[in-house]
Amino acid sequence: MTTLRSASKVQRVWHQFSMQIEVWESYFVRQKTALQQPTTPGQTAFAMLLHFESMITVFDTWAAVPGIVAYIKNQAGDQAFDVIANIQSIRAAMAAGRDALIALIPDRTPAVISATTFTAAQMAPVVAEIDAITSVLG
Repeated sequence: MTTLRSASKVQRVWHQFSMQIEVWESYFVRQKTALQQPTTPGQTAFAMLLHFESMITVFDTWAAVPGIVAYIKNQAGDQAFDVIANIQSIRAAMAAGRDALIALIPDRTPAVISATTFTAAQMAPVVAEIDAITSVLG
């Protein structure tokens, strides 16, 4: 029996990726709802920024694993499935969302973040990127 400890790096990456896909959709729906409120606390926006930053790094790490594309295609049972295009689309949307949030939160000092609120209009570009992510997740 293969365990996470004995699994190949490709298998471990697939396991992590597939687990992320399972939780992302509901996570992004909750975040979208929070960002569409009349006001969004600075901490909520900052948490989204940190999530985008960390996942961009994870995506870059996963993409560098040799054999991952073939493994994902085999797991999906669809050799025509364009894994790279999907991953790049999600990563690009996260990067755009991150960049929009960085523009809104140039000072990451905890006191400044805590004292800041954003309007739904300010969060609209981030919400649009969340929509792009969830459309790829399907």
